[in-house]
Amino acid sequence: MDEWTWMLLSCVVIFAAGVAQGLTSFGFALIAMPLLAQTLGLQHAVAVVVLLSLLTNISVLAPIWRHVNMRGMWPLIAASLLAAPLGTWLLLAAPAIVLKSAAGLLVAGFALLQLRGIAIPVHNERLSYPLAGALSGLLNGSISFSGPPVALFLAARGMEKHRFRANLTLFALVLNIATLALFVSQDLFAQEELQHVAALLPAMLLGVAAGILLAKRVDENRFKRLILLFLTVSGLWTFLSAIGLST
Repeated sequence: MDEWTWMLLSCVVIFAAGVAQGLTSFGFALIAMPLLAQTLGLQHAVAVVVLLSLLTNISVLAPIWRHVNMRGMWPLIAASLLAAPLGTWLLLAAPAIVLKSAAGLLVAGFALLQLRGIAIPVHNERLSYPLAGALSGLLNGSISFSGPPVALFLAARGMEKHRFRANLTLFALVLNIATLALFVSQDLFAQEELQHVAALLPAMLLGVAAGILLAKRVDENRFKRLILLFLTVSGLWTFLSAIGLST
């Protein structure tokens, strides 16, 4: 693939990823990683996506940060960060293919249940936030699958769209910062990654702006259905990619 073809395809993909993130507050890496990993290599692609995701989440959160529920989110975020290092232990108990398959199917299954109007009961609201964070952290530390479980949890709480987007974006932003700090400490950013980020930044910003505009125009019911449909697709995609690891 020549440089101009790569640039055109990458800008289209990053624009689409930005729209998804601006609209739903998750899905950027899910859309962006396949092409970038194939063309840049996995290590370079991860570095580029982490930095672009950071900028994306800042752009999404800036106009809606007042909707953040810090009382609920700080224990969720803290539990996620504390549990992430323990995620490597999960890989000792079960292979990555098993963990990814199970996580993907569970997210897709619970999202489908909510689409059919079957609520997920929560008996202790205060305890549910750190438990959801811990589960997300374990999955993040083992198979890098942190966003969809938290998105599913917040969707099950019945949050209106701006609160949902603000809380999920805050969670993702903190994880971005933690991951970025780790990458910098290990000297994983080079001039090449920064050049790719600079080249793709305009497409990302345009996509995010379009997604934010769409979020303002979509009514609450359609937004909730869209989130659950996107979660179903994310879960099934994770399951299918896990199966692909074994072939």
